[in-house]
Amino acid sequence: MRATIAAAIAGLVAGLLAGWEPAAEPADEAPASVEASDPEAACERQRRALTARQDFLERRGHELLYESIVERYKVGKAAGEPISWPAEPPARLVRDRLQEMLADAARKLDASVIEMDCEEYPCLSVIRQPAGAASPFAREVSGAYRRFDIIEHRVEVGDVAYEAALFYPKTWAGRDELLERLRFRAETRVDWQAGVAQ
Repeated sequence: MRATIAAAIAGLVAGLLAGWEPAAEPADEAPASVEASDPEAACERQRRALTARQDFLERRGHELLYESIVERYKVGKAAGEPISWPAEPPARLVRDRLQEMLADAARKLDASVIEMDCEEYPCLSVIRQPAGAASPFAREVSGAYRRFDIIEHRVEVGDVAYEAALFYPKTWAGRDELLERLRFRAETRVDWQAGVAQ
């Protein structure tokens, strides 16, 4: 984990993320006057400050890792443009319906849905499951979602697998600019999840 974050920071310094503004570092708590004569209170204040600092550094590390992955994929790959949601999307691609389907499929295959990103169309789902296990996405494509195509990206880290997928209308076949965007989203998100786990 530390080596992965260090590599991400090195990529930032190299200029991959020029112009990125990090979140402000948490401010230290001002010691209360009572703590001057109360060692336990002073110890508790230091513990809270260290915990806040640790949480901040972990969030920063995760942010840097994701940003470096995104920038790396942009080299030699088309990221495409964000895709807006249509006024009337297919019912099975709406967040609530998709979540319900994936939760049911995941339970049957010893998997868990760890991310659902619906900021742009269509929703991107990420699952975690034991390495080598059958994918719930593939199962659903052959069942309830057989009228849709799917883009998947899977990475295994030790005995755990991370898989991202996006269901999309079959009418998108041959529309490379749309499919490139879906591939970009799937690859960057699942690689980030796998990187954080290392």
